[in-house]
Amino acid sequence: MGIGMLVLVWVLCAVFLGPLIGLLGLNRSHEEESQVTPEQWRLRIHHLLGYVGLLGGTAGILYLVGRRSGEAEALLILLIFGYPILIAVLALVAKLLPSLKARNGFYLVLCTTLAAGLLSFRADRQAAAEEVAKTYATMVEIAAIDRLAIREWIEDLHAAGAHGAPGVIPPMLQVDDIGDGAQVKNLASRTVCLRIFRQSEQRNTDDPTRCTLLTRKREGDCTRLGPGDSEWFELLDLPDRQACVGNPLSFKLGDRSDAEIVWWSDPEIEFLKAELRHPPGHYGATGRFTLEETRAGYRALLRQGDRASLWRAHIEAAELVNSPDPADDTVDAPAISVAMSAELSAVHKRIADLERLAKTSKPGERGLPDYLKVSSDWKDEIVLANSGYAPKRVHLLRAGRDAEGATFFCAMRGGDQDTHGTLIPARESATFHRPSDSACPPNKRLPLHAEVHDPSGVLAYMSPELLDLRLGQAKQELRALERAAD
Repeated sequence: MGIGMLVLVWVLCAVFLGPLIGLLGLNRSHEEESQVTPEQWRLRIHHLLGYVGLLGGTAGILYLVGRRSGEAEALLILLIFGYPILIAVLALVAKLLPSLKARNGFYLVLCTTLAAGLLSFRADRQAAAEEVAKTYATMVEIAAIDRLAIREWIEDLHAAGAHGAPGVIPPMLQVDDIGDGAQVKNLASRTVCLRIFRQSEQRNTDDPTRCTLLTRKREGDCTRLGPGDSEWFELLDLPDRQACVGNPLSFKLGDRSDAEIVWWSDPEIEFLKAELRHPPGHYGATGRFTLEETRAGYRALLRQGDRASLWRAHIEAAELVNSPDPADDTVDAPAISVAMSAELSAVHKRIADLERLAKTSKPGERGLPDYLKVSSDWKDEIVLANSGYAPKRVHLLRAGRDAEGATFFCAMRGGDQDTHGTLIPARESATFHRPSDSACPPNKRLPLHAEVHDPSGVLAYMSPELLDLRLGQAKQELRALERAAD
C-alpha cells in the first residue's frame, strides 16, 4: 500500500468515524443514550450528513475538478489551497438554505459528489496500473527490438569485413598517429561520420573503458569529415588520459543511424555488445521522446536491405583506389563497379526524395517551417524552438551572396548532431553557433534556411532556395557518375 492510499484511508476514517461514533452514542454512557428523543436522533443524522457532506463533498468536488488537469502537482495545490475556501463557501450556502429538509438535500448532493470522487479515484488508480503494465510491456518490446538490431549490426559488420583489430586503419581513412593525437584525412568519395578512441590500459571485458579523441572544434557526438577533408584529433584533457596515451586507436566510422559508409574497430563492437545487457527500464520515455517515438526510432535501426554488400563494396573500392599498385590482382576488380552502382543508386534515391519534397511544398514557403521558431537571433548564435509535437533533426544555415550576386549557404553548428542534423526535441529548443571557419561573415543577421529530417532520417522539409540548390547538385552529381560509369 502506497503512502497516498494510507493518507486516503486516514482521511476517510477522520471523516466518517467521528460522526459515526457520535451518532451511535459510543462516546456517551448507556443512561444518557436511553434518554435521547426521536427529534434528537433526527438532529444527529442531520449533523452527520452535514459533517460528511461538507468535508467529503468538498474533497470530491476538488478532486473531480483537479483531475481534469492531469497533473498531480496541480491537484495537490488545488486541494491544499482550495479546500478551506470551498468548504467555507459550501457551509455558507447550507446556512442560507431556508429549511432543515433543504439542507439535508444539499448535504446528500455533497455526499454523492464524495462517492463520485471515490469512484473516479479508484478508476484513475486502475488506469494508472494498466498504463504502468502497458509501458513496461512496450519497454520490453523496445529492448527486444534493440537487441535484434544490435545482433544484426554485428552480423553485417562481420559479413562485410567492415571491422578490424585495434590500431588497424579503415581503408577510407589516412591516419598519422603520434601517440597523443592523430591527423585524419577522409579518402572516401562522400562525407563520413567519425569517432576515434584509445583503449585504456585498465580496460577489461566486463567493464571496458576508453578515452575519446575529438577535434579542437569539439563538435560533440560525431565529427563529420567531407571528401578529402583532414582534421586533427586529440585526447580530451581528463584525469585518466595518461592511461590511454600511446595505445592503439579504434574507430567508429558510421553509426547505427548513419549506415552508408561503415567500418568499426573490434573494441567498439565489444562496447556495442555490452548494450545487450541493458534492462528494459533503460528504454523508458525521456524528456525528448515518447515511448512510441522511441519504439519507432529503434525499429528504424533494424536491417534494411543488403547493407553488408554495400559496406563491402565501399571497402573494396577504397582498397582498390588507394592500392599502391593499380595492377594488384589481390583486390577484387569488380568492386569498383559495385561501388559505382551503389553510388548511382544512392544519388537516384536522393533525387527522388528531393523531387517528392518539391511536389509537396507549398507556394510562398519561407526559409523555416511553421513549427520552427527563432527564439533569439544574436547573429553568431541562434536559439531555435520546435513548437511541434514530434522531435526533429535540423540543419540550420544562413544564406549569403558572393561578389557576383550568387547565393551560398553557411551551416550553423548545433550540439546533438548527426548526419541528419541537430536534434530538437518536441516543445524544446536548441542553440546553434556560427563556426569559426564559416564562409559567412560574423555579426551579420543573414536569412535563415533549414533542412529538416524526422528522427528516423526521412527528409521532412527544405527551404525552397536550398531545395533548388540541392536538387541541382544531385542531378549534376548523377550526370558525372553516369559519365564515369560509361
